[in-house]
Amino acid sequence: MKKIALTSLLAVFAAAGAHAANTMDGNPLYMPQKGHFYSETALSTHTNNMNGVTLAEEFGFGITDRLAISVNTSASESNWFKGNKEAATDDQDQDETYPLVGDAWNNLGADIAWRVINDKAWKLDVRGGFEMGSVPFNTLGVSEGQFATVGSVWGDHAKFMDKDYTFYTWKLDVRGGYVTEDWTLAAHAGMLYVNNEAFNWGDSDPMWANHIMNLGVAGHWTMSDTWSAYASADYYKIMDHYNEEATRGYWDLTLGLNLNIDDTKYVGVYATRTMYRFNGGYLDVQGRVAPITDGFTVGAKFGIDF
Repeated sequence: MKKIALTSLLAVFAAAGAHAANTMDGNPLYMPQKGHFYSETALSTHTNNMNGVTLAEEFGFGITDRLAISVNTSASESNWFKGNKEAATDDQDQDETYPLVGDAWNNLGADIAWRVINDKAWKLDVRGGFEMGSVPFNTLGVSEGQFATVGSVWGDHAKFMDKDYTFYTWKLDVRGGYVTEDWTLAAHAGMLYVNNEAFNWGDSDPMWANHIMNLGVAGHWTMSDTWSAYASADYYKIMDHYNEEATRGYWDLTLGLNLNIDDTKYVGVYATRTMYRFNGGYLDVQGRVAPITDGFTVGAKFGIDF
């Protein structure tokens, strides 16, 4: 009788852990179950440029309980579809819109995730992906002490999938963590290869080819049946020798709060702050050296599992 009771108790804990990881409420180790679709839609802007908004979508499907695929895309609009002329340089005609910013279809990508370990509360995923469009930063701009998100699938006043403006990113990482009914702690480590040509593997041009290391941690807390909160920190660093001195990497820090409609739907708000580390080793917290990193990205999300 004791053995039966103990087995039943362990089964309850295991089910609770699995339920928590698969509840659609922003959990960093969420994976759709077999035959389930999911959608996460986000609308965001930046406190330093409230005239610009970005609409992002991630849509996925569970092939099995341990194998899932997804696609993602986003589009941005600046200054009510008039483009962003503030980015024009002195050498450019102010009547022209700088082609790397403004109204744009930013990116289009696809990812696959395989849950290698699904042992009660312990989870471990191997993930890979390919994306065309914008990249985290312009490597040449970073080396000159600037910071910007550039490139697009189809930018404002730029050609569709233009070779010079459209970047291609290959991604591979490992993500794992521990899940309970009330909280989740996860971490991931991966590499990104970025180029302006999808299969230009041997390119050593510092303007285009870059290998980027990405390390991150995330925590999720189910405060009640209605509310949950999460926090994450991601570090990015260019690993190529020509950027070792100029690029010390940067951090993305995010805080979010979700209202859980039920186990399959949620709405939430979040804020992200980017901090860049310069040659002296310090973090540019106040955006003095790279003013574009000052302020916050703020947004709202809606997620559904069906």
